[in-house]
Amino acid sequence: MLEAEGKRVSLRKIASWTGVPWSTMQYKPRRRSTPPVDKNVEHAIYELIQRYPRYGYRRIVGMLRRKMNLVVNRKKVQRIMQRNGWGVRIRFKGFRPRTGSSKSVSDSLNHRWATDMTNFFCRDAG
Repeated sequence: MLEAEGKRVSLRKIASWTGVPWSTMQYKPRRRSTPPVDKNVEHAIYELIQRYPRYGYRRIVGMLRRKMNLVVNRKKVQRIMQRNGWGVRIRFKGFRPRTGSSKSVSDSLNHRWATDMTNFFCRDAG
């Protein structure tokens, strides 16, 4: 509107008129670029996963460092495994019911005794 009339207005003035902070007017969101994938490391990880399917990323990092003599960052291996869906699935333990406890029923008097103490002190034990 003002520019059509030939008047130039600074962003600071527009921000003060609208009540918006000037830094908000300057903000330009940038997309994060995905880091490039090292194909050699990815292939080595794939081979290890095919051989040891139950290994997680920590063991894979150890195997890459020890067996294949690759200097690899743990986060890089974790990122590659997550991107390709190579993670180990966590086993669901399921519901484990408690043992069914029944009431302690005795046939006669002085038949069943119970205590939660570990030491018995007797007066004349010596």
